[in-house]
Amino acid sequence: MWRISLIAVTLVATGFVITLLSDVQAQRRVYSGRLNIQQLVRRIEQLERRVATIERARSDRNPTKVVMSAEKAKEHVAAAKQRQAFSEKLYSKGYISEAELEADRFEFTRALKVLQFAEAARDGKPTEDITTKIAILQAEHNLAVAKRQLQFAKSMTIKGFSVTDLGAHRRVVDEAQKRLEEAKAQQ
Repeated sequence: MWRISLIAVTLVATGFVITLLSDVQAQRRVYSGRLNIQQLVRRIEQLERRVATIERARSDRNPTKVVMSAEKAKEHVAAAKQRQAFSEKLYSKGYISEAELEADRFEFTRALKVLQFAEAARDGKPTEDITTKIAILQAEHNLAVAKRQLQFAKSMTIKGFSVTDLGAHRRVVDEAQKRLEEAKAQQ
């Protein structure tokens, strides 16, 4: 009898220990769940603060205000000029493609136009003509890129590689051409 009651006490005690262990594990899960929730709440608060900051910045934006100061525009021109010179060296050595060189040349030309815009806005001169020239420049660049992509797709198709639908590339070229014509019509 004593032996049976000892086994029963041991079983009861073991069950109690198992119950205690399972309770501790459950508390850990709840605690870790609380941590995850707390982390999520902190992250949501961070995101809400960032959204509020962005909304304040947007509401403070004045449409007549110059987007970039003339000094900043000069810095962009200098940086674009350095990138273009470096790209020309890399292209002459065969390290980059002609498309990459053209992209850097475009960025330099665009930086010059933005500088003209910033200086005109600073001096109180009309900027509509410069804005139109920038839009035309961008449209011409987009058309050149689209044509280059179409040419590449054609060459890959000729070589036997499966490329996306050439019709899609042609539509992109047509859309770029249409945007260029619209930009020129505004001039």
